[in-house]
Amino acid sequence: MVETALTVVLQHHNRLFREMLAAHLTREPDITLLGTAASGPELIQLCDLRRPTVAVFEADAPRWSNDRLVSLLLPQGRLMRMIGMHQSLTTAHVIRAYEAGVTALVPYSGGMEPLLGAIRAPSSPIETARAKRGGGDALTRREL
Repeated sequence: MVETALTVVLQHHNRLFREMLAAHLTREPDITLLGTAASGPELIQLCDLRRPTVAVFEADAPRWSNDRLVSLLLPQGRLMRMIGMHQSLTTAHVIRAYEAGVTALVPYSGGMEPLLGAIRAPSSPIETARAKRGGGDALTRREL
């Protein structure tokens, strides 16, 4: 029996995409999908209720900013990896997302393997840089 260490919640506004991705994640033996959400507010409620280790969300949703979403998902003391999926983000959006606390950004064009890699990674280069700076300190532009 495989011990499950990764608990994941998933958010995407598109129901078909969300359901297909959820179906794929539930087939992974080391991942337990705790639930799905259609919007940022639903994702916040789901995370408060289920306390996942990883949240996968739309990083390019026009309805909210990543920094606001992350600040609501990661209140003081909560440890959760934030994986943002996107079609395309400007460099400024990428920098702001990482400054806000996003763990990794994964483009849709990469398919499932980069997403699964980001979910399973023990730490991303961004998390490693944050840890070296003493935790929650903001990264410099060069580090980003």
